[in-house]
Amino acid sequence: MHAAVVYYSLEGNTRLAAQSLASRLGAELFEVETVKPYPTHGLAKFFHGGKDSTFGRLPQIKPLTMDPSSYDLVVLALPMWAGKAAAPINSFIKGRQFGNAKVAFVIASASGDATSCAKDLAGKLGRSVGNTAVLSLKDPAKMPREELGGQIDAFAKQLTSPAGGAF
Repeated sequence: MHAAVVYYSLEGNTRLAAQSLASRLGAELFEVETVKPYPTHGLAKFFHGGKDSTFGRLPQIKPLTMDPSSYDLVVLALPMWAGKAAAPINSFIKGRQFGNAKVAFVIASASGDATSCAKDLAGKLGRSVGNTAVLSLKDPAKMPREELGGQIDAFAKQLTSPAGGAF
């Protein structure tokens, strides 16, 4: 299976999960980076990221040569901001064609409940969340390594199973 993991990470939580999953899947790993970085501390971090996600603002991202439609599986790994997908991931998906690629999400959040975020993101891709495999992680960088590894392993098995997970 030709797979890619595309991720955005502000502070490393999502990066940790994305790298781990890409390794287990033997997938190519792509990082989405903003041209102007978001603040990483204090109230400004929550204000700017949450505002952009809530109001659908699309920050400019650095060029990323990656055609999702050329993969069998594309996993989008992202933090959830104000109940929605982090704005840089929305910038990445805007105008890109995913074709017949299966799509899955790894969503990191403080709450561990990414239901609304997954539904919103699936809708932006023209897909049903019921047909999209989703791994919701609560603060991956704070999780015990064994627990995170176990969840990533189980998700990788779901994605590569003959039934194709929730696809």
